[in-house]
Amino acid sequence: MTSSKYPESEIEAQFVKFKEGDLEVGGYLAHPKTALALPGLLLTHEWYGLNDHIKDVARRYAREGFVTLAVDLYDGRVAKDKDEAAKFMNEMKSEEALKRVRAAFNHLKPQTFVKAGRIGITGFCMGGSIALLAACHISDLKAAAPFYGDIPDPDDPVKNIHCPLLFIGAGLDQWITIAKMERLTAAIKKYGIQGEVFIYPKAQHAFFNNMRPEVYNADAAADAWRRVLEFLHKNLD
Repeated sequence: MTSSKYPESEIEAQFVKFKEGDLEVGGYLAHPKTALALPGLLLTHEWYGLNDHIKDVARRYAREGFVTLAVDLYDGRVAKDKDEAAKFMNEMKSEEALKRVRAAFNHLKPQTFVKAGRIGITGFCMGGSIALLAACHISDLKAAAPFYGDIPDPDDPVKNIHCPLLFIGAGLDQWITIAKMERLTAAIKKYGIQGEVFIYPKAQHAFFNNMRPEVYNADAAADAWRRVLEFLHKNLD
């Protein structure tokens, strides 16, 4: 694996708060200590919340040259196990999550250290679902790279995607199934979206999460990381 553009010692990371109307939203902002304006990246978390894994991923993206804002969709709550994660996810309304993502986008957009007009989004699991929805609703996004998120059904919202899309899927995923991903592929073709669904046939749902050894697939994760970085740099740099 190639070395990052910036060492960890040159990454600044902190929790931030911002408002959209009456809605106050939190997030974890990670970016290189540089005078350069860099592309922005929104990151939406898995059903566990904005935990140590997501903060680590945010810093990894920052080391690759992105001003990364991990959006807190749970208002500070982090699940301790799958049961609590399911509870938090079921309590969350997608409309509310989209408001939070839009607030994060509007927070990044005017920052002098963010390259003008160059903000994308990525996310995992539940956050992959929200990242895909955000691409359908926030027309100023310039790239979207959801990991194993759910597909809108019916697929009408997909026609509103105006940015390049790279969807990362897992062939052994029992939640985001092959059939669902084939439906997204069909929608991409039907609506003329500049997009691709790339599936790792031997990987399970959440294969990118190196803190979950029962599903982590090192080879698939490394290749997906390379593929997504290439996609994001191509469309955001």
